[in-house]
Amino acid sequence: MQAINFVARGNARGVVYGSVGAPENNSLSFVDQQEISLNLARHNVASYTRVGDAIVLTLSDDREIVLEGYFAGSQDGNTLYLSSSGQIEEVTFVQDEDGTLFPMYQGEDAWGK
Repeated sequence: MQAINFVARGNARGVVYGSVGAPENNSLSFVDQQEISLNLARHNVASYTRVGDAIVLTLSDDREIVLEGYFAGSQDGNTLYLSSSGQIEEVTFVQDEDGTLFPMYQGEDAWGK
């Protein structure tokens, strides 16, 4: 299993580079108004699940990545991006009445990154 590279940008910590997805390192913590870009294509993510203030990404190879604090703080504060093969997409979510999350993907041409 290969680790997944990420870049985190935020007011409090500047820019942080790292990797996640190994059995001993499967979680990242969000700080309010932070952006995290995971080096994944959307087809690599089988599902997204909300667990309290965290979001759990279940990958197509059954690994899980936990983004702690994603839903904490301001509603528009944290942003998730997926990037692969030179393309980057912002991931937003719609949640239905039973709590199921549905991802919506917007390419960089839609938001001008």
